[in-house]
Amino acid sequence: MREQILAALCLVLPRMRAEAAQRDAADVLEELVSRTRGGADVAQRLLELAAAWDIEVDVESQSSRADVMPVLPGVFAARAFVQIYRCPGQACTRRWVRQPAIDPPECAIYGLRFSKPDPLS
Repeated sequence: MREQILAALCLVLPRMRAEAAQRDAADVLEELVSRTRGGADVAQRLLELAAAWDIEVDVESQSSRADVMPVLPGVFAARAFVQIYRCPGQACTRRWVRQPAIDPPECAIYGLRFSKPDPLS
């Protein structure tokens, strides 16, 4: 469940940062994000901050994937060419399918662009 929470938080973290700046709470938020990068389980505290700032975090939609374009049934041959990128910290369930001429998204927690998984994974 922690991975799904982090995926949902990654999507709303830019809004949380903007809100934290307005509330003079940027240091508090960045400390929690830093602890998350270090492996600490502070996801619940981040969810509480988001709720206090009226920012909806949709954890349920992150139960299987995020930012992934579906592969249509019957298009099996195309699957071989789909490049799926993942969280650079491998800490969450967010995935992104490579799209022509579009750079992979940046992880809001790690500050790095999504990376391709190992070829055999």
